[in-house]
Amino acid sequence: MSYLEGVRIDYDTADMITRLTLIESLKGINKDIAALEKKNNMAGHSPHISYLKDHEKEDLKDDLKYREALLVIIDYYSVPGLSEQ
Repeated sequence: MSYLEGVRIDYDTADMITRLTLIESLKGINKDIAALEKKNNMAGHSPHISYLKDHEKEDLKDDLKYREALLVIIDYYSVPGLSEQ
């Protein structure tokens, strides 16, 4: 079942929805990264000791890459006129 079937929106509205969705994704990934980094950098402990499990290290690595990709896309959509090409 598609609730949006036949719905039409202008390009500016679609562009704004895209930007806001990307920003919400960025906020979420930043929270995930902060939680993993906090766990990894337990207060008062050596920065050379990791407190993350192997899968958490991989998650952090992937989350950092995903954040960089989001920032590139958000930057692209933030330049007036480029997203309209």
